[in-house]
Amino acid sequence: MSAAGERLQVISQHLSVKFTMASNVVPITCHVLDTSSGFPADGLSVTLYKMAPTSIGNEWLQINKDITNSDGRLPGFTEPGSITSGVHKMRFETGQYFASKGTKTFYPYVEIVFNIDDGNEHYHVPLLLIITSDPQHFLKNTGEWDQVVCMNHLPVSSRKADPVHHIR
Repeated sequence: MSAAGERLQVISQHLSVKFTMASNVVPITCHVLDTSSGFPADGLSVTLYKMAPTSIGNEWLQINKDITNSDGRLPGFTEPGSITSGVHKMRFETGQYFASKGTKTFYPYVEIVFNIDDGNEHYHVPLLLIITSDPQHFLKNTGEWDQVVCMNHLPVSSRKADPVHHIR
């Protein structure tokens, strides 16, 4: 099967997934696309944390760690009923990812911090990696290629449009 055929098959399988009952809802999913290659970010290390209060403040407790598949997703990353309300973060190891592709990066990692109001809801955290040489995307114009990370995350159940936010 051609690469395009395989990609269509993966998309079809993704679109056929149904979340029917709250007890069967996968609480957190993500999808990472790498626009430099035109493909999903395959092999990107992602860690999920939850903020937990301690006697001296708050600390991040690791919940799970995995690597994105060929579709840039983490199937089975969280299980139904496994996430409780509170502040969470996903850490994407973009430095390791781009190093494995032989590309330098300005961002060694990206952390997206978000609040889960209800562990029975489905929250989707997409991440778009963009390589650009446009100086307006640099903190320091070095003339080198670099990654600008864009993200848009929203509880899936709300189905509202949300502008894309740029991290610089």
